[in-house]
Amino acid sequence: MLGVAEYRNIDFDAIVRLLVLFPKRPITGNLIAEYINFRKPFYLKSTGVPQLTAPQIANTPIPIPPLAEQRKIAEILGVWDEAIEKQSRLIEKLELRKRALMQRLLTGRTRLPGFNTPWQKVKLGEIGKFDKGVGVPKEKIVSEGCKAITYGEIYTKYDYVIKDFASYIDSDTAQTSKQISSGAIIFAGSGETLEDIGKCVAFIDNDKAYAGGDIIIFNPSVEGDSLVLSYILNSPVAIAQKRRYGQGHSVVHIYQKDLARIELELPSLPEQKAIAEVLTTADDEIATHRKKLDALRLQKHGLMQQLLTGKTRVKI
Repeated sequence: MLGVAEYRNIDFDAIVRLLVLFPKRPITGNLIAEYINFRKPFYLKSTGVPQLTAPQIANTPIPIPPLAEQRKIAEILGVWDEAIEKQSRLIEKLELRKRALMQRLLTGRTRLPGFNTPWQKVKLGEIGKFDKGVGVPKEKIVSEGCKAITYGEIYTKYDYVIKDFASYIDSDTAQTSKQISSGAIIFAGSGETLEDIGKCVAFIDNDKAYAGGDIIIFNPSVEGDSLVLSYILNSPVAIAQKRRYGQGHSVVHIYQKDLARIELELPSLPEQKAIAEVLTTADDEIATHRKKLDALRLQKHGLMQQLLTGKTRVKI
């Protein structure tokens, strides 16, 4: 990202387009990097591709406290950095554990206690019907109103289920858009790569919501757990099939007729619900720790507002 600073305390070779700042006097380098990333002080004036030049950096004023105070501030912020890094590693471990659970539970490799009924082999088109999203252009997105989802948000905002909507439309736009039913599976019909094409999320909300263009809506016609179906449809086995059916190069598309051909193995409804409970518990644990991580980052940001601007001075 343009203008982001990183402190290095080791020898390294600078590649093209990297600007390297060498201090002319004793200075705590990581503190300067923290200030640059916090304040983003560079004014990028460009009519084409934005660029940051050495003269721009050289002429940018940066408040520098005495060296002893610099070190103390860096020490204080370092405590939060360590806590943030520790929390991030914990989340990574929990996510790895969840992926391993999914790999075992969604393939039948591991069965939960009390379940031994053979799984049913079906094609997606045999257990539901497809529909298409309509409209919801970017210029119609508003800050509040009717809940809506765009195909890009399937890739960037959600994992397996829509929990908190990121986009809204007004009631007039909603009248010309496609309403989603609770229990539907929402597919991205377009994407950038074959590996990602057809990513999907479950919609299990009872409120009204609307799907934009390049979205394929699947409404199950048999009783089942939509969350488990979303997990299965995002599993490596399903991804391999979607990759095979994807069409295009710079922009990849997948169509209803192709999704209908995806072959699945589905457990009984009671086993689906049991699997959903296990995976939801794992999701909730990860979400709890993500909130803790967000809180730590917010605390550090508050400290930086005080310490990197001189509003609060530390005792040496």
